Parts: sequence; structure tokens; C-alpha cells
Amino acid sequence: MMLEIDGCDSVRAFREMKKASPNVAILVVSVVPFDRTRDMFMKEGALGYVVKPFNQFSFEPVRQKLVRVFHELAV
Repeated sequence: MMLEIDGCDSVRAFREMKKASPNVAILVVSVVPFDRTRDMFMKEGALGYVVKPFNQFSFEPVRQKLVRVFHELAV
């Protein structure tokens, strides 16, 4: 739980950072397992959403997505 701002405000702030530095990737890690919450963060610009606790198998699809995005930025 964040005390100063919530997750959506954080994603919006990072999205603003992407304007100056497009290689900023936003990954949300949350205890909230609801599709509606995940969809909201993805709509706000998150690259991925992982529910805690996670393991290597549940994290793998997001890891692959991050690798693709950073590879595309490097080219």
C-alpha cells in the first residue's frame, strides 16, 4: 500500500516520464487479482500487470513482453 498516491496516479506519473524517455516501462505488481483492476492499469499505460505473490511461471509472460519492448527500443 502506498501512502502518498495510489497506483493509478503512479502509472500516470510514469506515463508522463515516457514522453521524455520512451524506454520507461511500467510494470504494476499488486495483490489485487481482479481483471477490472488490471484492465484499468493497462488502459493507463502499464506494460504488464502481475498479481502477488508471483513465481517464475506467472511472471514469464510479462518478462517476455518486457524483453520484446526493450529489444525494439534498442533497434
